[in-house]
Amino acid sequence: MLRSSILVLILLLATRAYAQEADKQGPDLYLNTYLDIYYGFDFNNPKTPTRLPYFYHHNRHNSFNANHAKLALRVEDERYRANLGLQTGTYVADNYTAESDFIRAIYDANVGFALDKEKRLWLDAGIFGSSWIGLESTLNWDNMNLGHNLLSENVPYYFAGVMASYLWDNGLQFKLIVQNGWQRIQRVSGNSLPSFATQLVYAPEGKKYNLNWSTFIGTDDPDASRRMRYYNNFYSQLDLTEVWSLVLGLDIGLQQRFRGSSQMDSWWGMVAIAERTINDQWKAAARFEYYHDPLQVIVSSLDSQNGFKSTGISVNGDYSPFEIIKVRLEGRFLTSPDDIFTRDSNDLVRNSFFLLGAIVLNLDTKMK
Repeated sequence: MLRSSILVLILLLATRAYAQEADKQGPDLYLNTYLDIYYGFDFNNPKTPTRLPYFYHHNRHNSFNANHAKLALRVEDERYRANLGLQTGTYVADNYTAESDFIRAIYDANVGFALDKEKRLWLDAGIFGSSWIGLESTLNWDNMNLGHNLLSENVPYYFAGVMASYLWDNGLQFKLIVQNGWQRIQRVSGNSLPSFATQLVYAPEGKKYNLNWSTFIGTDDPDASRRMRYYNNFYSQLDLTEVWSLVLGLDIGLQQRFRGSSQMDSWWGMVAIAERTINDQWKAAARFEYYHDPLQVIVSSLDSQNGFKSTGISVNGDYSPFEIIKVRLEGRFLTSPDDIFTRDSNDLVRNSFFLLGAIVLNLDTKMK
């Protein structure tokens, strides 16, 4: 963290130098207020505080909660930018368990600046609350469905590191990231190896589709037991008509069985989401997903023999009475060939069905 702090300080000094050369009016300043209040009901009637251990969003049963509350400042200029945000909620409590109390309260703390006059090449560093990987955003406001899919729930939602990005005229963008690990702000104790990630996005202007390929190469272990992890995330969003949109995703992961091993344990999953815009206030979406982790590399299962395998179907409806508010309702069904879901206190069953409802506020205010 000391080296990261020094780097951020250098970047802050650099952005100040850029600011002195900028427009006399100074940069734009925005305040973002985000609040996601939800209620969930799981028909398996779990007795634990969290419904399912591999979900990190909207994961409480039969109670009203704040899934994610965020207050963030954003600075934007032609040559530099910065973000500082604080957060709380059940998402933070569930997903930031590896971080200290102080660190987990930070959503964003990053700064960046353009390295060229054309503003195509940027360097950003710090803590990022939104990830480079996965087809669904940390913030469910940005997603077609209320509940996050299994693939997105089990890849990094946040990271800490340095990111270089370059944008070409044809809509192609490339990012190279050096970071502290697989969803880590503080590096794993005893690990001296940084992790590396990339993102390649093709989003041509005027076209009704985009393509994304994100990767991760690194480890989530200390040096003594280091197992290398390799992950590929592919997805594409297509606007089929004026009212129909489609998202398709495929993820594949590999990890060494043990340090120095040539044997690899693998897991994979797929997602397909269709969304229909009914009018300015109403939208509906349906999602199909499959997750396959038989060796429990990522998701621990109650079935020790066959691991975790699950198919899911979700149906979602959105109502926006105002631009800054969404009222969302979702029904979700998960099933498995094995008894991996808990019903009541200790019965194991093959199916899980739950309902989610949320009111989400997303207000961006220009302060200057």
